[in-house]
Amino acid sequence: MGDPVVIRNWGIAGLPTDEVSTQNGILATKAKRWPLTIDPQQQAHKWILNMYKDKELNRMKFGQNNFLRDLGIAVRNGKPTLIEDVTEYIDPSIDPILQNQQY
Repeated sequence: MGDPVVIRNWGIAGLPTDEVSTQNGILATKAKRWPLTIDPQQQAHKWILNMYKDKELNRMKFGQNNFLRDLGIAVRNGKPTLIEDVTEYIDPSIDPILQNQQY
């Protein structure tokens, strides 16, 4: 399945230890596409913040000043980025990023 040490560290960082959460963690970290989470209990949010607390995680929200410019810079520079509080509508301007196209 996955590296037991990595999975244990995920639990320490706040990811629930049930099988579904572990599978979701594997998908989020190994998938070729950017992970999108539906997270009503904020478990994935807490886990991501803890996993990237020492890695200069960019936290962004749609509508903030210079959102697209800052997101493009982060992607080009390989900076981990968390877009928070996304509603049902995702601005199509980020489709190239979500589809891993050149940005």
